[in-house]
Amino acid sequence: MNYILLVLLTGLQGIDSITSVKRVEVGVGRTLIIPCYYEAICSSYYKLFARDIGAESSWRTIWITIVDSTSYSWSERFSMSDDPTQRLFTVTMKNMKVTDTGSYACRCEGYVYHTVYILVTEYPRLYVGSQYVTGHVGGSVAIYCNYSIGVDGHKKWCRIDGYCAGGNYNHISGLSVKMSGNGYRVSTGVLKVTLRRLQESNTGWYYCSVGDLQVPVHITVTQNTTTQQTSTMPTVDDVSSTFPTNKPHSQKDFNLALLLGLLGLLLLVVICGSLILVIRLKKRSRSIYCISSVLSCMATCIATFGEFDK
Repeated sequence: MNYILLVLLTGLQGIDSITSVKRVEVGVGRTLIIPCYYEAICSSYYKLFARDIGAESSWRTIWITIVDSTSYSWSERFSMSDDPTQRLFTVTMKNMKVTDTGSYACRCEGYVYHTVYILVTEYPRLYVGSQYVTGHVGGSVAIYCNYSIGVDGHKKWCRIDGYCAGGNYNHISGLSVKMSGNGYRVSTGVLKVTLRRLQESNTGWYYCSVGDLQVPVHITVTQNTTTQQTSTMPTVDDVSSTFPTNKPHSQKDFNLALLLGLLGLLLLVVICGSLILVIRLKKRSRSIYCISSVLSCMATCIATFGEFDK
């Protein structure tokens, strides 16, 4: 009798020591992530995610470990990640099959546990587009929780540790929560949850709840790294580097201008003299010789100018 009482008390303690969702539906072939939040009492114990196989064949509860924090996994489709600083471990279940339907438990070593019922179906009655949502500090994000018309009951947005917001407006740890969109589509209803004034401390696991169904959602809040383009007036240094400024000519600039003028005058005299000489010459051969002389003289002048310019 004392042993039975001890087990019952331990079970009650377990319900308070670990919290998570209670009933989840997921589509066939999809990935499901179950977050399990635990109190400090579980920090020093290893964690495991177990399945009750006894309920499928008898009235007894028979737990078998599916995956645990020591890297054991019953199937490569299941994995676990434990974050002691957040006192939370997550179980990832990939490629869900109809045969995965059943009762599971987030457990610490011993009898501390929280039960989760998972239904794998072609048409889940409550789902989100993605279990991961990202927002920026000071901004807002919107989560759309889609549910079937037949699902009825209270609609809530909760932290994974059990604190919930309900109604049209509420707050969770300074986070502004607005719930709206209870109207219906053709085949589903949509509960829109808008989270405003996000802070990095709001990063964590939450869940959307409609009636007896829940769906976990992780919110990541990061610093906004987007840089805004601004228009600024150029500084004095900017102007001087972009536009030419009026500066006094140096002595070197003056000498270069004088030499260019003299060379131009000399070239003009040579050309005029050559033309006169060509006119006066009567023989073709001498004309060609003179023209060659003129061209040679011009080339010499140009070469002299090029050497000075260097």
